[in-house]
Amino acid sequence: MKPLPIGIQSFRKLREGDFLYVDKTEYIHRLLRGSGIYFLSRPRRFGKSLLLSTLKEVFQGNRALFSGLWIEDKIDWKPYPVMHLSFDKISSKSTGTALLLEEELDAVASGYGLKLIRTGIKGKTSELISKLAGDTGVVILIDEYDKPILDAVPDNIELAHSRREVLKEFFETLKSEDAHIRFLLITGISKFSRMSVFSGMNNLQDLTLHERYAAICGYTQEELEAYFAEAFPDIATQQQLPEPALLPELRQWYNGYNWGGDLRVYNPWSILNLVDKRQIKNYWFSSGHPEFLLRILKKGLFYQLTDLTVNEILLDSFELENIDYRALLFQTGYLTIGTADPVLHTYTLRYPNREIEESLLQYMLAAYSETRIGDTGLTALHLREALQTGDLDRVVAILNSLFASIPHQIFLPQYEAYFHSILHIAFTLLGFYVQSEPSTAAGRADAVVTLPDRVYIFEFKINGTAQEALAQIESRDYAGPYRASGKTVIPVGVGLSVEEKGISAWVAGA
Repeated sequence: MKPLPIGIQSFRKLREGDFLYVDKTEYIHRLLRGSGIYFLSRPRRFGKSLLLSTLKEVFQGNRALFSGLWIEDKIDWKPYPVMHLSFDKISSKSTGTALLLEEELDAVASGYGLKLIRTGIKGKTSELISKLAGDTGVVILIDEYDKPILDAVPDNIELAHSRREVLKEFFETLKSEDAHIRFLLITGISKFSRMSVFSGMNNLQDLTLHERYAAICGYTQEELEAYFAEAFPDIATQQQLPEPALLPELRQWYNGYNWGGDLRVYNPWSILNLVDKRQIKNYWFSSGHPEFLLRILKKGLFYQLTDLTVNEILLDSFELENIDYRALLFQTGYLTIGTADPVLHTYTLRYPNREIEESLLQYMLAAYSETRIGDTGLTALHLREALQTGDLDRVVAILNSLFASIPHQIFLPQYEAYFHSILHIAFTLLGFYVQSEPSTAAGRADAVVTLPDRVYIFEFKINGTAQEALAQIESRDYAGPYRASGKTVIPVGVGLSVEEKGISAWVAGA
């Protein structure tokens, strides 16, 4: 197998170093034949920067770099001037955003032997485009357009607004220079609404949920098997799995991202690291901690993060004034499209795979219970063992240790939400099938935990007794749907005490 391009975002470096490249040039060919004015949103480490670098080499006519790739004999390789801007470079908090952007424009001009005379973002942008365009038009590639804004939230919303206005001025200038632009692609993680950033750019084609470009970033199942099969025997051996069981395991761990249609893709960062280290474990999540996201989730004590139904408008925008946690989870890659309703234009969101679900739940449990992230994995392990052996006293002790960590001043104002969130996250993290408040004909049980040989049905009473909770399970026959499963059904009534900040008593039924 060729060397793996872990962390390489330069197409030239990748090809000249003979690193492995999963050929995405057919998608580039589609872009060239389309409108030529595009926007693409994808989570971090999904290959956006490499895509732009590849496009740069295409438009500069560097055919030799594409030897043996799909696009090699499909275009005429006419060179164009390219403005390649990475807004990652202008997110510094120590220097004005406008000044940094102007310096980037000056640097592009200098690379072509030009010196810009005009001042300001509008002046420099217009001058650079007009000087480069000539008879061919100019190609503009913008990477991480939203980085300056996202770096400022949530700690400095005022700075985020200021940076947004700078970017808005820049994009308004691009719109006015449309006649001189041969091709434009803007990439980022989030999608701010047209009015807030891309004001007036009504010709911008959004590829984010375009079915024909669903795999422009990320690896399909076919690509995984075509490019990485050589590593499969070693990975299976390391994981002590029979080789036929490996692909289903990889799908469960790393596949699942969906941006239109039925196609689901793998996170490339996770796959490259998996093949390099030959171990199935968390790679993408550990490469960046979602501190901002956790603050939003904890503030609202949101805990049911799968099977969320949202409309197209919600997924289509990200607003500083009103950050919706569902849009944030989707755009940052912690949730993906499960199902879509083309008539109602709604989507059901779910975790893309085990890597994301398990990791995010661990971070959420640590944040909500005010414990260390390193302890949550052990907590889940001990809780799993206690449920498997039927040791409900130990289950209660573990859960109470989580509640005990939460400071009274933040627990008391939202005690009901804290009880439900901690219980749901802890049970879901076990890896068993968990339903939170599943519906039955007679009502809803608070939680159902399904193990291979038994089913626990939990009912929780806040400032009520365990006997009252158990009586509700029995009177409303919450166990009814599970009796035919052949598993042992164990109803458990639990009393929750606000004063004691935890489980005060429990009782199991027959």
